[in-house]
Amino acid sequence: RVVDVLKLRKAWNDTLFIFSTDNGGQTTEGGSNWPLRGNKRTVWEGGVRGLAFIHGKMLWQPGRVSKALMHMVDWLPTLVEGVAGTPLSSLGYFDIDGENLWPSLQYNVRSRRDEIVLNLDPPIVSSGGTVTFIGQSALRWRQWKLIVGLPNCSVTPLPPSSPGGGCPDGWIRPGKAPIVPPPNESLLWLFDIEKDPLEEHDLSADLPQLVEDMKQRLNKYKDCCVVEQITVPFDPKCDPRQFGGFWTPWL
Repeated sequence: RVVDVLKLRKAWNDTLFIFSTDNGGQTTEGGSNWPLRGNKRTVWEGGVRGLAFIHGKMLWQPGRVSKALMHMVDWLPTLVEGVAGTPLSSLGYFDIDGENLWPSLQYNVRSRRDEIVLNLDPPIVSSGGTVTFIGQSALRWRQWKLIVGLPNCSVTPLPPSSPGGGCPDGWIRPGKAPIVPPPNESLLWLFDIEKDPLEEHDLSADLPQLVEDMKQRLNKYKDCCVVEQITVPFDPKCDPRQFGGFWTPWL
């Protein structure tokens, strides 16, 4: 119906139509990420890899599949600076995390982004000194993906190979029992996502220097201004009813 209205109003040829997910599907609610590993709330590819399509007359080489690395925060500069041609600085945006990836999407050139922080949840220690959550960090750098800590839940303290609780560690097959991998007591994984998008072959033992380098990159992010999300209490000022029913930044 949206497309029909745009065509009726002769606006379709000037429209860039974008349809995108925000994260992987929740398999406990009917979603499926098969054959990818994991689901929503995990840092496996089934949780962090999103699907999208773009349609518009301004795209060169239509009908292709883009493998450009992109993060959700890249949409703002991509659409405002890339598509609309408006400098973000003129709108008061400076030093943002997003990249303008319009050249990559429009002309199929290499993405300017080569790194994505997938998660940085710190350990949780109770008042008595007991570690109730060991933490979870994940980084994508070029084709490499490093996971440190608990990969299958950001809060629930499940063992690393647990398929339950809505946070599976393995591969969820529609209509069949999940494939559960053997436990990884090191709680460290390294994958070449371009060659192994299903995350079946852990290379952390084979490439220890790369693991160390990527852990150092994660530590740099941990030292900067990253707000802990999992222990922050609910802020009533974020209630959408205060903004006309819309979810919006409130801080």
